[in-house]
Amino acid sequence: ARDMVDFARGPGSTNLGQALGCLLCLDDPESCGSWPACASCGLRTTVADTFDTGQPHRDVEAELHLAGPSSGQSAWFRIATSRVTPSDEPLVLVSLEDITSQRRAGNRIRTLNRLLNTMLEIDELIVRESDRDSLLDGACRVLVESGDFPAAWFAIEGSDGRLRVPASRGLDTDWLQSLGSELDRRGGTGCATMEAIRGGSTVRIDDISTDPRSAAWRERLMERGIASGLATPVSVAGTVVGALTVCAAETGRFEPEAVKLVERLAASLGFALAGLDQEQARRDAEADLRTSETRYRMLFERNPAGVYRTTVDGRFLAANPALVEMLRFADEDQLLRVPVASIYHAAGDRETFLERLLADGVVENFEVELRRRDGTGSWALL
Repeated sequence: ARDMVDFARGPGSTNLGQALGCLLCLDDPESCGSWPACASCGLRTTVADTFDTGQPHRDVEAELHLAGPSSGQSAWFRIATSRVTPSDEPLVLVSLEDITSQRRAGNRIRTLNRLLNTMLEIDELIVRESDRDSLLDGACRVLVESGDFPAAWFAIEGSDGRLRVPASRGLDTDWLQSLGSELDRRGGTGCATMEAIRGGSTVRIDDISTDPRSAAWRERLMERGIASGLATPVSVAGTVVGALTVCAAETGRFEPEAVKLVERLAASLGFALAGLDQEQARRDAEADLRTSETRYRMLFERNPAGVYRTTVDGRFLAANPALVEMLRFADEDQLLRVPVASIYHAAGDRETFLERLLADGVVENFEVELRRRDGTGSWALL
């Protein structure tokens, strides 16, 4: 990096991209200003403002993508500009101080602190939320609002192989869904989120402008000020169910410590989703049981044949209206108070019935004479 560079506007002058070796200008020196990233280039906008207004600038910090030994990486500069007067043509003096190390050290500490606080908030969210969609949306919200990330989303791969985004913050969900067409055109490649889902491992994009794994969405994300990203799989019971993607406005934002924290956060989400799935399965089972009990009760009570349940030692547990009427009791409660053996006309018939039931597990067409409450007999098949 240069400490001092003179930029001149006029015939044959060197443009900003050429002077610094901007990666976007390597093949096309005229491209300075035509790329999506140029609109947010801090150096370009600062120098242009001084050219146009004459207003000097001090301590403007900007990230630049440079060529050279560190090709493919970026550097941070503190910029100062001032008009050069008198002069026959517009001149601006530009001072650049390399602050990459200080900037990244500060970003690293801020990122880790924010991620730790974000994890605490999401842990509280996990305890509080009982709805799957609300949990995922809340996690994305916390990452954006408390984690200071411009965008975060949770995505799954649909049964048709397309990317689905059930929860997102910072970027409109419908807009994210629309990017699926570009992903389809590329055969599912060029997307870190999809790669994390299919590969089952974390994908880190330090620089969206140069990493081929972000090719599918590169220009659209850069237009929204996103420079780097991290996609990590979310697993439930050992199976990848989706991926959590977090984006940053700076390149190289996700250093190893930050990656580990985001992976821990994704693991917590997976654990919470497993718990919610188990709880939903329990509720579904209870609902099915209630439905089954309701159907059984309807069949029990509306059956025209006499139906009853007893214990092995001879106590009534339940009897339907048809049996109560058949044996001429006033109601079910009155019948349940008498011993089962009392409704058999012959004392040995109950024992014979039980012996067959215990031996074979089922008894059919067992002909027996039952005793009604008034002492009269009634023949029946058990």
